[in-house]
Amino acid sequence: TRAARLTTDTALIQMHRVVSLTQMGRYDEALAVARASRRVLSRRAPVHLAQLETHVGILYYRRDRYAKAIEHYERARKILASAGDDTMRAVVDTNLSHALMETDRHGEALRLLEGAAGAMEGSGQSLWAAQTRFHIGYLQFLRGNYNAALTSHYHAREELTRLGSLELVAWCNHEIAEILECPMGTVKSRL
Repeated sequence: TRAARLTTDTALIQMHRVVSLTQMGRYDEALAVARASRRVLSRRAPVHLAQLETHVGILYYRRDRYAKAIEHYERARKILASAGDDTMRAVVDTNLSHALMETDRHGEALRLLEGAAGAMEGSGQSLWAAQTRFHIGYLQFLRGNYNAALTSHYHAREELTRLGSLELVAWCNHEIAEILECPMGTVKSRL
C-alpha cells in the first residue's frame, strides 16, 4: 500500500493492527502504530480516527490506566458527535462507561449505558442492546440498587434467550444468582 501511495489504506490497516497488537500485549508497539495511523487519519478519515481513538482507549483500559482510556474515548465521542454515527458512538459510550465504572463515576456510566442501549435498539442491534442492558444491571448492582439490577438482568436474559445467545444467558444467570445471594435478604423476599 505504501508503494502504491495508498496512505489512507495503509493508515486503516495500521488502525486494525492496533487491536491485534493490544490483544497480544504488545502495547508499546500498538501505540507507535497508532501514532503513525493518527497522522493520516486526522486529515482524511474522521470516523476512522474515532475508531482509532477507541482502540487506543481499549489499550489503556487493559493496562488499568483509566484516565488515559477516558481521554481517548472522549476524543472519539467528540469526533463522532459531528459525524452523526449514533451506533458507533453507542459502542464508544459502552467502552467509556466501563472506564468510568472503574473510577467510581457510576452515575455518568449509567447515563451512557442507557443512551447506548437505546441507540443500539433503535438501529436494530438487538444483541448489542441486550448486552448493554446486562452491563446496566451490573452497574445497578454496584450502586446497591438490587431490584433494578435484577430487573435489568431478567430483561436482558429474556432478550438474549430470544436471540439464542446461550453464553450470555449463562452470564445473566450467574449475575442473578450473585444478586440473590447478597446479604440484603429483602431482595429474595420481594421476588
